[in-house]
Amino acid sequence: MNQEPIAIIGINFRFSQADNPEMFWHLLTNKVDAIKQCNRHLDNSSLKMYGGFIDDIDNFDAAFFNISHDEACLMSPQQRLLLESTWLALEDAGIIPQNIAGSDTSLFVSTGGNNYFSLMNNHHKSRFSATTENNTAMAANRISNYFDFHGASLFIDTACSSSLVAIHQACQSLWLGESSLALAGGANLILADGDFTAFTDGVMIASDGRCKVFDANADGYVQGEGVAMIVLKPLSDALKNGDRIYGQIIATQINHNGKSNTLTSPNLKAQVSLLERVYRQDKINPDTINYLETHAVGTTIGDALELKAIGKVLTKNRPLDNPLKVGSVKTNIGHTENVSGMASLIKTLFCLQSKTLVPNLHFTSPNPAIKFDKFKIKVQNKLEDLDSTNNTLRMAVNAFGFGGTNAHIVIEEAPKLPVGSSEFTVNIFTLSAKSESALLNLAKKYLNFIVNNSDSSLTNLCYSANSKRTQFNYRWCTVIESISELQENLRKIIKQIENKEYVVKKIRKKKKNNRCFSSYL
Repeated sequence: MNQEPIAIIGINFRFSQADNPEMFWHLLTNKVDAIKQCNRHLDNSSLKMYGGFIDDIDNFDAAFFNISHDEACLMSPQQRLLLESTWLALEDAGIIPQNIAGSDTSLFVSTGGNNYFSLMNNHHKSRFSATTENNTAMAANRISNYFDFHGASLFIDTACSSSLVAIHQACQSLWLGESSLALAGGANLILADGDFTAFTDGVMIASDGRCKVFDANADGYVQGEGVAMIVLKPLSDALKNGDRIYGQIIATQINHNGKSNTLTSPNLKAQVSLLERVYRQDKINPDTINYLETHAVGTTIGDALELKAIGKVLTKNRPLDNPLKVGSVKTNIGHTENVSGMASLIKTLFCLQSKTLVPNLHFTSPNPAIKFDKFKIKVQNKLEDLDSTNNTLRMAVNAFGFGGTNAHIVIEEAPKLPVGSSEFTVNIFTLSAKSESALLNLAKKYLNFIVNNSDSSLTNLCYSANSKRTQFNYRWCTVIESISELQENLRKIIKQIENKEYVVKKIRKKKKNNRCFSSYL
């Protein structure tokens, strides 16, 4: 490899029926199909529209981001989701936003269509400022402005490959030394039925609302919604800082189809060229890839062409008894379009972490246009543990865009580090938020996490809560000796807050600004 691996140290996302890692992993491992009928108001009320929809897209804590109610109403909901996801991804990475203000942190994001601005115009609610609030460039620039990032701030649109291209650009920024920290992400919401109607007329949407990837009955894709953000830094910096590492990116490449049969048709030669460049240039043996998350959306021709390209490059020297396992997260949550590469990456990271492959849905009869045996490729249709006793696990993610931009990323499991023994007899655990209700919700989230992860390290939990989160005005702390004691104390404070039995003590900060801080005691 010609460059240092890039560590993925923070993740946040929302997909259909999956607002957190636990929900997403449950969805993947239990063969959950998260496609449902749209219950939002549509221009065509008689239209039955199925997709991977996320809930509560109109909820936004504008005050948290110092945004007025009027401004928030004019903002594209995709920009609102990206702001929230960026904060939560940094929090997941253990980075306090104020600590990187003014730094060379770079940002690369994408969003779906600008339906919200059109809707406002249709209902005569558009204002001059709404142009700024919905401008696609602002999807990146608003975030960089709020967090005071001084690195590159780019909006990327290569259609369905956008978020994987964003990750590629983020890695390039780090490898070139343009930034020491980078974020990549995207958001996609379906706020009108225009695209659905057009794609249905173009025979691109599955008739039964299911992505039947690699199946003989595949007849199109299903639209999905989502938002996702990841935080990246060079592996050496992550190890030095003691960051939690989800996985490491060891190679990325992008290219374009050039001239194809049509502007929107995939190109076998270009996809083969891209894959050859990845594995030749970065000196990666294709036989070491344990799993490949494909772009496949459920179209007979496109899916077959993608697997043919993969077979030409990744499996030509592969043993017959060790076929390359493939799948597509779109069978669970639909095609989230410009965020689909991010969904694929996150699924693959979770498979790496758990050393488990998850089943691909709706695969009952193989597409006769795909020569699975000849390509030495197998669709992963069951839950399967991976053996990494002797080798480091490697997986890959593929994407190509509506218009010709292709992307490929290779990731490895996180380095195996020695387990420390720094548990303390007594620990202090603190919570803080911007309001009483936010503190209550945070306490509930921690309680839910502890209930589902009772074997967590108490010391690590306290360290992260105390040192890796922004300290706001409303606070609560407790001294505990065990996870079970923390669980009990969280239940008590939740009940006290809900019953208005808590005590608020005003503490005047001894600084020139003389601001007031409130603490729950």
